[in-house]
Amino acid sequence: MSKHLQQKERHLKMPEIRKPRRAAKANRLAAREHPDFGFTKRNIIETLLSAALYIGACFTHFDGWISLAVFAVPFLAAVYTVAVRAAEEAAAGDYLNESILVIAAAVAAFALGQFSAGAVVMVLYRVGKLLEAAAVNTSRKIYAEMKKRLPDSINVETEAGLEKMHPQEAGVDDIFVAAPGEMLALDGIVIEGMSSLDISMLTGETENITVAPGSRAISGCINVSAPLRIRAETIFAESTAAKICAALENVQKYKSNHEKYIERFERIYTPAAAAMALLIALLPPIFNGEWRTWISRGVVILVLSNTAALSVTAALSYLGAAAIAAKCGIVIKGTRFVEALSRAKTMVFNKTGTITEGKYTVLDVVPRDKMTDYELLCIAAAAEQQSEHPIAKAICAACGGFEREVEGEVKTENIPGRGVSSVVRGKHVYVGNAALLEEHGIHCDIPKRGGAAIHVAVDDVYCGYIIVSDRVREGAFDCLEELRVLGVQNTVMLTSDVRSIARPVAASLNFEMVKPELMPEGKVSAVEYLRATKPDRTSLAYICDRASDADVLERADVGVTLAALGSDAAFDSADVLIMADELRKLPESVRICRQAADAAWQNSAVFAGARLLLLILGVSGALSISGAAAADFIVSVLMFANSYRTIFRKYQIVRDKK
Repeated sequence: MSKHLQQKERHLKMPEIRKPRRAAKANRLAAREHPDFGFTKRNIIETLLSAALYIGACFTHFDGWISLAVFAVPFLAAVYTVAVRAAEEAAAGDYLNESILVIAAAVAAFALGQFSAGAVVMVLYRVGKLLEAAAVNTSRKIYAEMKKRLPDSINVETEAGLEKMHPQEAGVDDIFVAAPGEMLALDGIVIEGMSSLDISMLTGETENITVAPGSRAISGCINVSAPLRIRAETIFAESTAAKICAALENVQKYKSNHEKYIERFERIYTPAAAAMALLIALLPPIFNGEWRTWISRGVVILVLSNTAALSVTAALSYLGAAAIAAKCGIVIKGTRFVEALSRAKTMVFNKTGTITEGKYTVLDVVPRDKMTDYELLCIAAAAEQQSEHPIAKAICAACGGFEREVEGEVKTENIPGRGVSSVVRGKHVYVGNAALLEEHGIHCDIPKRGGAAIHVAVDDVYCGYIIVSDRVREGAFDCLEELRVLGVQNTVMLTSDVRSIARPVAASLNFEMVKPELMPEGKVSAVEYLRATKPDRTSLAYICDRASDADVLERADVGVTLAALGSDAAFDSADVLIMADELRKLPESVRICRQAADAAWQNSAVFAGARLLLLILGVSGALSISGAAAADFIVSVLMFANSYRTIFRKYQIVRDKK
C-alpha cells in the first residue's frame, strides 16, 4: 500500500476510535484549563434566572427560616452547574478548585445567617463565569470562521463521471472541478480553465489572482469567474487551508510565559488563600471568643481566593491577538509566539527575497581575452542550469537558447554561499563569488560597477565576470522605520553577498548592523550570538521568505516567514506565517501582539493591586462577604472589558476594512 493511501486510510479511520475513559479525563483537564461554563442556552437561562430570583428576594422582608428559604431559591438555581463542575475537577485530582471554594464560601455565609450574602456569592460567580464564556466564545468564533467556510464536499472525476465526496476522501492526483463561487478544498495544479481566485481569506487582502492551466491553486481560495479542473497535489489534511485551521486550533498548545507565570501563581495563591481563610476563621476566636466575626472574615478571604478571571483574561488577550492576526493574513502558531513577537527588540532579516525582491537581473557581462559576452553567458548558464538560486535563474534567463550550445551531460555541485562547480563538455567550470575562485588559487578582476559580481573560470583559467543586481523591496524602508517607532532597537541584515553589495543596501535602510559573506552555518552562528547578547526580557525575531533558512528560524525566539502561502517548508519551520509577500504586514503583526501583551499585563497589575487591597480590607473587617463578592465581580468585569477593548476594537477595524 502506498504512503498516500496509508495516510488517507489512517485519517479516515481516526474518528471511529473510541476511548471513553481517556476522553473523559481529557475533558476534565480541559475544563480545568479553560474554566468557563460554556456559552450555552442552558447556562444563560440558569444564570439569568438565578440573578432574577436574587433581585426578587432582595425586595422581600422576611426573617428567620422564611428568609433562608427565599434566598436559598436563587442559590440553588445557581449552584447546580457549579457543583457538577466541582465534582468533575475533584475527580480529575483537583480537590481545592475554585468551584469547591466558592460553594464552601456561600454555604458558610448561610451558616452564619447571612442568607443574602450566601446567595449573592453564588449568583455573582455564575454571572462572572457567563461573562468569561461569552468572551472566550467570541474569540473562538473568529477562529472558527475559516473552518466553517471550508467546503464539506467536492466534485471528483471518476470513471462513472463527477462524484460528490468529502474532501478527506480525495487523494493525490485526483481531478476535481471547482465551480464559480466555490472555495477550493485541496491544493492542486489547474489543468483546464482560466479564472480568478479570491485569496482574501488567506492573506487578509481584498485581491484576486488569475490562474490558467499550469498555475497552482491553493485551498482556501474562492473561485470567482469560471469552472476549473484541478489535479490535487495534497490530501485534505495536508492542504494549505487545513494546515492554517490546525495551527489556529492548536494555538494554545504553546503557551506564553505570562500564562505559565499565572498558572504557577494560581497553584500557590489559591491554597494559600484557603489556608489563610481557615487560620483567620479559627485562630483569633480561640483567644477572644468572637467566632462569628472571625469566621465571617475568613469567608471573605475564601471569596477572594478565586483567580479564574486572571488566567482567562490573559488567555483571552493572547488568543484574541492570534485570531485578529489570522484575519489579517498572519498565522501565529501559539500564544508563546504572540508574546515573543510583542517583546521583539532585535530583528534579524535575511537579505535576498526578504529585504530585496530576490529577482536578479543581469546588468553587465565583462569577458576576458577573446571571449565574447554571449560565450561567457553560455558557459555560466550551462554550469548554473541545475541550480534553483535566483542568481542562477537570472543568468540562464539572460542567455536564451544556451542549452543548444551545450552538448552532453552537465554535472553540477552546489557550494552553499559560494556558487557552483560544474563539469561542462568535459571542462571544469567554477561560477560564483570571488571567494570561490580564490579558494582554488584563481585571481579575479575587480568589478568596475556596482552590483553582485559572479565570476567564471574554466579549467582554472579566469574568464571574466557577470554583474547582477537585486532591487530593494518596495516598502522595506517604511517597514523598518515603523518597527523602530514600535520599539525595535536593533535591526540586523544577514546575507551571503559580498560587503560591496551588502553595505549599500544596509545603509539605504538604516540597518544598525550588517553581516555579509555568510554561509548557512554562518547565519546560524550570527543569530545564536545575537540572541545570547540581546537585552534581558526581550526576544529576537528572524525574518526570511518562504522558510528559506529553516535552521536559522529554529535558533530565533520567534521565526517569521514572508510569502508563506503555498509553502510547505514555512508551515514546518516558522512560528509566524505572513501569508502575503508584503513587509508591511510585519509591523502590523508586532502591533497586534504588543496590544495583546499590554492588555494582559495591565490586567495582571489591576488584579494584583485590587486583590491586595481587598485582602487587607477583608482581614481588618472593613469588607463584608457581599462586598467581597461584588468587588471581585467588578474587578473581573474591568479586566474582561480591557481585553475586549484592546483586541476586539482591532477586530472591528479589520472587519471594516473588508
